[in-house]
Amino acid sequence: RGLAVTSDVTYVEAFQAINDRVRTPGFALFFFGTAPALLYAAWSSRRAHLAAALLLLAAIAYVGGVLAVTFLGNLPRNAELARHGDLAATAAVARAHFEARWNLLNHVRSGASLTAFALALAGLVAAARGR
Repeated sequence: RGLAVTSDVTYVEAFQAINDRVRTPGFALFFFGTAPALLYAAWSSRRAHLAAALLLLAAIAYVGGVLAVTFLGNLPRNAELARHGDLAATAAVARAHFEARWNLLNHVRSGASLTAFALALAGLVAAARGR
């Protein structure tokens, strides 16, 4: 919401800076490690059928709604935005082609992440109860 009220140049510069610096080991650990952790938790809970099913659904929601949307939707848009150099001349066009679609995809990712979290939490509760 904060970026929505910035100028076109500031908006594009901010996104370019974020995209240039987001790839860190800590980010990679949580972003890429979530799916294997959920799959391992599902496998570890395989005798508690409800828990395993919920944890497997959490992994599916994460892979489909977060990883796939990121790689197929957001990253190509980020790469397109990165190609804009002379922002004084191109920022308005760059933002117009980027912002609405990127925000929609980010809402999808956020919803999928929340869904995966809720399913994982429910799965862990079910596992603790031995179901």
